[in-house]
Amino acid sequence: MDARAADQPLAGARIAVHEYGVPNHELLDALEARGASVMRVPVYKWALPGDLGPLKHAVAAIAAGAIPILLLTSGIQLAHLWQVVEMLGCEAEFRCGLASTFIVSIGPTTSEALARRGLMPDLEASHPKLGFMIKEAAEHASAALARQSAASHTG
Repeated sequence: MDARAADQPLAGARIAVHEYGVPNHELLDALEARGASVMRVPVYKWALPGDLGPLKHAVAAIAAGAIPILLLTSGIQLAHLWQVVEMLGCEAEFRCGLASTFIVSIGPTTSEALARRGLMPDLEASHPKLGFMIKEAAEHASAALARQSAASHTG
């Protein structure tokens, strides 16, 4: 934005930003800081399911170290997972369980959501598509899990 500011100043510009489930506050703030009038356009909105039982069970299983691979397909998926973690008051245990979990991100946006939580994916799909993510997770996870298992048995 700054590199093109002389050619396309943002001050006074009206900009619509499509939101894909999670607002990009950094982008919105940056546009507004440069004088743009920003209109948020939520394309769709994700919500937690009515029955949180399966999600609570998944959180407990991850916290117990019983889930070897976690596939994350969106940043909002992680946000909802974290809502349940906070609801259950088990963040420390959950983070401990994640230490032995192979975390796979579908792409940069989801990896950024992980980074905001102080986490790094073990694998980010080469293309942000479900098929690539599944194929690459299958190719890389077993070797990574074997290394993790060996390290936990020697440590």
